[in-house]
Amino acid sequence: MAVGSNPLRAVSGWSDPEVVEQLQMLDDTPALKAPAELWDDDGLRELGSTAPVLAGETAATCCESDCAQGCWYTPRIWAQMDALLWWSQGQQTPALVTTSPDGTPRQQAGVLGQPWTRVLHGGERLDDNGRLGGRFNIGMWIDECQCTAIEATWLILGDGGNTGDFYARSTGDPVSPILARPFFNTLTNLQDAELVAFPDVITGDIQVQTSSELNSVSILARRNYCRGLGGSYSILGGYRFLRFREGLLVTEGLTSIDDGGVVPVGTEFNLFDSFATDNEFHGGEVGLSMLYDCGPWTLDVLTKLAIGNMRQTVMIDGSTTTISPVDPPLVQEGGLLALPTNIGRSQRDELTLIPELNLNLRYYWNPCFSVSVGYSLMWITDVARTGDQIDFRVNTSQLPSGGGNVLGDPYPRRRLHDSSMWFQGLNVGVAWQY
Repeated sequence: MAVGSNPLRAVSGWSDPEVVEQLQMLDDTPALKAPAELWDDDGLRELGSTAPVLAGETAATCCESDCAQGCWYTPRIWAQMDALLWWSQGQQTPALVTTSPDGTPRQQAGVLGQPWTRVLHGGERLDDNGRLGGRFNIGMWIDECQCTAIEATWLILGDGGNTGDFYARSTGDPVSPILARPFFNTLTNLQDAELVAFPDVITGDIQVQTSSELNSVSILARRNYCRGLGGSYSILGGYRFLRFREGLLVTEGLTSIDDGGVVPVGTEFNLFDSFATDNEFHGGEVGLSMLYDCGPWTLDVLTKLAIGNMRQTVMIDGSTTTISPVDPPLVQEGGLLALPTNIGRSQRDELTLIPELNLNLRYYWNPCFSVSVGYSLMWITDVARTGDQIDFRVNTSQLPSGGGNVLGDPYPRRRLHDSSMWFQGLNVGVAWQY
């Protein structure tokens, strides 16, 4: 995204009287004139150069000649700021909250596979709506003719809004909605559900919250080739850092209203399941930038590929707090899908590829200021997503309400799965060069 790629921007797109006058002065200077036979009628020296294009000299060598001769106008520093509206591939989760119609038997309420069970949240991709962000690019040409530059880019993309969030509450009255959390019971080998709200049994609320954030920094060297009035192309290479973090939190607040239950009426249960992932990438990056000029308009096509190591970290936690009217509060490890058999921290390294495409159409208001609009697409392989870490199988013997001791196979199990994901979207920006 080299805003300063074209050193002729100051003179190639406008008919500023001062510019024309200075060019005429240069042309009338005897010291800068060359014999007519030295000029190549089929080629043009870049505007602003003090040396003519000699017969037989090709456009591909112009940059090297300019490095020796210097250019008439060479902005050395540029800065670009873009506002982003991007979308990301949402995370796939199992069904997290279900409901059943009034009159459903207690043992079948909210259980997947029953014809009357309806999924309220989950079972599909979450967090796939638009999100806002920013991208900042700054660079400097380190030679007079703008053949070599150093640039740095920082990209930040915030949370995806509330498509992954959910909240529901039910009072447990005879006509109130049934709420449940489904799972697969490994002791019975059947689908099952934990009740959040059921008439005359339990009242409660459930909340699901998701979050995610993307940060990226690259430091690249740029080498400019074949620069002319029609445009140029550049080769880039350097270092790329990227970090993508994601979280999924399920919380419940339950109160017993069952007169014939095993716990006293009014007993409260507050529990949570937390799944979080952290993906940290370090690697090398190469790219190709092609710049096309048409007066004050330019089209910049930038393709990049980063290859390196992705450190994947998965963190799972869960807890249940029981507040009884007759006993002190009791805190136990584990919720529903986060239990002692999978709670903890897992980590591994994976070779990862990050291809990226950027298209930008730019208009120069003057030689130093421009505005742009564009499109970006980025693909990341081997990303640990929170939804992929959820084991839907539960050994109910280790639930806090079941005693907490594992009888049989230890489920849910800790897992570290990854998948590919994409980001794409639009950007509008302003740039300044001096």
